[in-house]
Amino acid sequence: MERKDKVTRLSAINSYEEGGLKMPDLDSMIKALRLTWLRRIFSVNKGTWKYYLEHLLKDYGGLILLSCNYNIKDLSINSQFYF
Repeated sequence: MERKDKVTRLSAINSYEEGGLKMPDLDSMIKALRLTWLRRIFSVNKGTWKYYLEHLLKDYGGLILLSCNYNIKDLSINSQFYF
């Protein structure tokens, strides 16, 4: 169930001078964190989490899948790690 915002997001993230509440833009922060994971995934270093991700994606082409344009809803990966 999606709740309606009582304050518009733009007015919440704007500066005080522009009539906002100077709050961080959570959507942008989440997207930025996801992008930093891409660098870690494609780095040379290996870790248990990376082997697990490669195992989850092996039926879909492995890590090459992350270079493709697709809709996540079209895949049936059952792991919260990926979402």
